[in-house]
Amino acid sequence: MSAGTTYTYTVKARDVAGNISAASAPVSATTETGNPGETPLSQGKRAWASSTENGGSGPELAVDGKGDTRWSSAFQDNQWINVDLGSSKTLSKVVLKWEGAYAKGFKVQVSDDPDFGTWKDLYTTSNGTGGTQTLDVNGQGRYVRILGQTRATPYGISLYELQVYGK
Repeated sequence: MSAGTTYTYTVKARDVAGNISAASAPVSATTETGNPGETPLSQGKRAWASSTENGGSGPELAVDGKGDTRWSSAFQDNQWINVDLGSSKTLSKVVLKWEGAYAKGFKVQVSDDPDFGTWKDLYTTSNGTGGTQTLDVNGQGRYVRILGQTRATPYGISLYELQVYGK
């Protein structure tokens, strides 16, 4: 299998008498890009945010590894989500899987400061595109923050997944 490739499968069954069924409906799956078997450092870690739109869209949902749950913020600029990696890590990539309400201007920041007084910018943009954004980063920290400075829509900002990779 190759990373980022879509494969389509059908299944036929054969019984003990040798009878073969018709082919099943096709099912497609796309392999992830990046290193096979690579798990985000952020998956399942503690997350918190500046705000939450409602009780069903908490920050923990952006690091749960599921593509159908999400964190969404209040309908304001300058909203953020933090994730605690547990210890200081060297970071190489951040993948943001935005919902339709995404941040046009945002920063990816790291810190080792447990009081969150200092942050180092690893990535900054004022032209975020939404969808899935894969960002190559280079830095080290225990805490990772996505600071959504400017919303692209009148709604808040919303992430299906915040995936942080490194070692």
